[in-house]
Amino acid sequence: MFRLLCRGSMRVVHRYSVRSLRREAIQVSKRGYSYGEAIAYLGIKRRAFERHIRPRLPPPTPCGTSLVFERADLDRAWEDYREAQRAAERATARGQP
Repeated sequence: MFRLLCRGSMRVVHRYSVRSLRREAIQVSKRGYSYGEAIAYLGIKRRAFERHIRPRLPPPTPCGTSLVFERADLDRAWEDYREAQRAAERATARGQP
């Protein structure tokens, strides 16, 4: 909510803040993620990313001094990891190593 002065009177205008709109637009339309953003996108810690997800990813795209991971590749690597975990749990439940 913003307060705007209009010819001596106070009006209240309801609208989104520019910061929240910018943040929502980035989350919806962002295709490439830096290293830290990729980890935050998946919601895991750095060591888990390096151990379990990064080996499943294609090499990141260099862009200037940054390395960019694509959202689709991150999603695919995460699904591969989840499937491998589920398969390991099923094998353990059956008594297989």
